[in-house]
Amino acid sequence: MGNLEACCLTSALAGQERRQVKTRIASFVLLLAAASCGRPPLQVTEREGNYFIDVQQLGEYVSTVNRLQVKDRDQVIWEIRAKGDAAQFGYLTLRVGTNPASVGPVYYGEYVTVCPKADVFELKPDQDYEVWAWGTNTWWPSRATFRTHGAAVEPHAAS
Repeated sequence: MGNLEACCLTSALAGQERRQVKTRIASFVLLLAAASCGRPPLQVTEREGNYFIDVQQLGEYVSTVNRLQVKDRDQVIWEIRAKGDAAQFGYLTLRVGTNPASVGPVYYGEYVTVCPKADVFELKPDQDYEVWAWGTNTWWPSRATFRTHGAAVEPHAAS
């Protein structure tokens, strides 16, 4: 084999390797894009002692959330699931202290409380929490964290 033939063979192999790498990268990007489909956007923001679990798309459109958990370390302290195929909301509000375990009216569908079995659950002050939200893609949830501040706020007494 001459130098010219070896050079052409080396060049052809290098071109084939580049195509394989490009194919692998494209496959990975497509897999990542497909995996993120069905995941709700998720962020937790704090304002005036309230913690908003926000799953709105583009800041105003509701999202399908089929399951949502709030965890204190590795322990689930609150979990809701869609009753039926799907349910949707824009945001939920929590605060330090006692919170209702059931979810009031939502945009679409209905939620059932899985955990706790009691009617309420508690967020403690100065504690780290995780929120996990599953949309239509049930094997890859969205995740957010937040830290509470201050003391529990007691509900206002009726006048």
